[in-house]
Amino acid sequence: MKRAIIPDNKAMKTLKIRVKDNKRKVLSQKAFEVNQVWNDANDYCRPEPVPGFGWLPIPNISELKKERKYIKQERGLSISASTIQDVQEEHEIRRRQFKKTMLKWRTSGGSRKNLGWIPFSSGDLKFKNGQPR
Repeated sequence: MKRAIIPDNKAMKTLKIRVKDNKRKVLSQKAFEVNQVWNDANDYCRPEPVPGFGWLPIPNISELKKERKYIKQERGLSISASTIQDVQEEHEIRRRQFKKTMLKWRTSGGSRKNLGWIPFSSGDLKFKNGQPR
């Protein structure tokens, strides 16, 4: 188990586990949905030009969450609402960390696909007989 320090001085545990093949399809679908939420946050934070004014300010995380709280119903996602919020917070953290207005788009297929990841909060992950569920 590795520990990584994230801003706000909270410790984050990273679990690396082998997943049986019968759960691969479900986890691949959830990783695809996480990429879709990331890309939606990226699209929402895209700078917009306003004629005669300049550029609209980039929204912060609270505006993003308020504006995109119905993404689960709009797209029929199977991931939990807390996972969606975790992805949006991670997007905000990385955007500020690298001082960019937009980050790279996350692709889910093809030869250049991104590594799938699914954030879990402590309430979502339970251990039974030493195995995460």
